[in-house]
Amino acid sequence: MVHHRRMHPEAHGNQCPSCEKPFPSKSSRENHSKMHKIYVCQLCQKEFKPRALYNRHVRRRHGNLPKRHICDICQKRFLEGYELKNHLKLHSAVKERKCQKCEYQCNSITYMRRHEMKHDNRFNFECEECHQGFLAKNQLDAHRDRKHGQGGELYPCPTCSKTYSSKGL
Repeated sequence: MVHHRRMHPEAHGNQCPSCEKPFPSKSSRENHSKMHKIYVCQLCQKEFKPRALYNRHVRRRHGNLPKRHICDICQKRFLEGYELKNHLKLHSAVKERKCQKCEYQCNSITYMRRHEMKHDNRFNFECEECHQGFLAKNQLDAHRDRKHGQGGELYPCPTCSKTYSSKGL
């Protein structure tokens, strides 16, 4: 019977309901199923799976951990030495990465991937007011403040119901 369970787990009805992978026992299936669960950060609404990534995010982004690694150039602080090392590349005049479609150059694979999305008109964030697309959340936040201002005088569009923080044409 042990041989049968190991060699033919699909015959025992212990398949994962999410991915249909067969398991030799109910407990191994339940352990596997945890990887499909999505954990949402209550502070920033970012989603994670598995739980270990969620825990790491909460500790690093919202915890009170000391940032002991300091950039000598701009004084920005980091939790980990590798983060400082990657950051220092941004200050370098020599750019390691070059866009294949334009003259853009940078030292960050993250920035390059984000830049390349522009060429494909793919955006990670969209303004709910005017539906303009942005590659990064901080760009969307700056846009919201600039175009749909918080607390300042708002100017309605004469054509539609949208409001803006400037009278721009």
